[in-house]
Amino acid sequence: VGLQCHLTLEALRDAQALQGWVDGLRRQMLALEHAGVLVRISELDVRCRLWGSAGWAPWPGLRTCARWGADEERAQARVYAEVARACASVRACVGVTVWGADDGHAWLAHPQQHATPYDEQAAAKPAAAALACVLGRAECATLQAAVVARGGRMEVW
Repeated sequence: VGLQCHLTLEALRDAQALQGWVDGLRRQMLALEHAGVLVRISELDVRCRLWGSAGWAPWPGLRTCARWGADEERAQARVYAEVARACASVRACVGVTVWGADDGHAWLAHPQQHATPYDEQAAAKPAAAALACVLGRAECATLQAAVVARGGRMEVW
């Protein structure tokens, strides 16, 4: 079963809200595991804002971020890391798929939402390193170095 996770930093920036949401996700995956079903996070993105007043359609009702900088990138990385960690903690969770190649090529068609782990020029944001590190990928150190080289600050996930 694929679990879509189109998340907003606006709603999950608070540590308690994030932990509550991730705990619920983990409980859902464990319930599916107990039913004998394999699961995966099939569509993960963490955009900065909720939809605007025009409803679901991202064009034209999508509001852009009032501010996007290093603090927001670190907060986004924490969300990506916690979702990946939840998947890794459940035997039946077989993978995490990010929904969009980079901010310029994401389903939102609105780069100012900053939803993916890579910016519009396909440079790694802290979220890319967080995913790699939590999932034990070899590129963890390389992505961390790339984030630091472009002026970012890494945290331990």
